[in-house]
Amino acid sequence: MLFGFQKTNQLKSIIMKKITLTLIALLGMNAVMTAQETTTDSTSVTKTRYVHNSKDRFNFYYGFGVNVFGDYKLNDKLKPAQLPTIGATAPEITVGFNYMPSDSHFYHDLELAVAYMDDKTSANRIKTAVTSFRIRPHYKIIDNTKMFFSAGIDGGIATTIVNLYSRGNRIDLNNPNPGTHTGHINMNSTQFILGPSVALALFQDSFPVRINAGYNIGLSRGRWKSDVAEVDNAVKESGLGNFYAKVLIGF
Repeated sequence: MLFGFQKTNQLKSIIMKKITLTLIALLGMNAVMTAQETTTDSTSVTKTRYVHNSKDRFNFYYGFGVNVFGDYKLNDKLKPAQLPTIGATAPEITVGFNYMPSDSHFYHDLELAVAYMDDKTSANRIKTAVTSFRIRPHYKIIDNTKMFFSAGIDGGIATTIVNLYSRGNRIDLNNPNPGTHTGHINMNSTQFILGPSVALALFQDSFPVRINAGYNIGLSRGRWKSDVAEVDNAVKESGLGNFYAKVLIGF
């Protein structure tokens, strides 16, 4: 009986050991699985943070520069009449919006630029404003954290507004009817423009500055017209070119 009792105790002891080892194994597997889940979660969090902290840039910019125009065909009508003509060079101011993705060498500008000229003689005066809206996709040929050099194309629309005055006129406000006053011609010409451009950007990690230059050509007819009168013998400015160079500052 004693031998049988001892044998039974030994059997119970073996069973308990197996149960204990099994429990330890299960606990170990559970710990490994928990660790793997934690690692996966950590990886997911890291990836989410990377996307959240991406360096895609949306910024506004402003700038100033010079616009050099080709010879307007309208000048061929003004010169024989000994009137002042549209100038060849004008200062230009620019405001724009820029999108620069972090995962691409491409970037895009949307900008509005205004150039202004004022020329006069002793008898007459001509004021000219050129307003242009451009879309500019560019590719960064050289690119690092401090600078880049890019090239691309400009596409958009440009409107030239001309106001030609006779100087020395008198306005009588007791008779404000414009039909009784002479000496002012207002005309405008609008063209679709297209052309190549390049850019050099500096100090991109501190105070972004970009130098832009390009040459645009008028693709449409650009016929001169007026909002206040019918224009006879009008000329067309198709093929008119202009070169610009400007400094742009982001903020």
